Amino acid sequence: MATITISVSDKMKDYVAGIVEDGTYSNASEVFRDGLRAVQEKQLKLQALRKHVNAALSKGGSHTDEEVQAAIDAHLDTLSDVDE
Repeated sequence: MATITISVSDKMKDYVAGIVEDGTYSNASEVFRDGLRAVQEKQLKLQALRKHVNAALSKGGSHTDEEVQAAIDAHLDTLSDVDE
């Protein structure tokens, strides 16, 4: 596993220390890995949404919010889990 060094504000450092201390996470690395997984998931969702919107625009059609969400969910189901 690779090691990186990051800088965070004192407020963020205290937050990380607090959720480690209360047992939510075992250590700071787990906190940051979980945060990165959340960022990756968000990016995948945005990518799927953009792809769907662009496809709809090129077709000249329109879709309901529910149809867009269903398309995003279907696309995410096809993706493999992000490496930890």
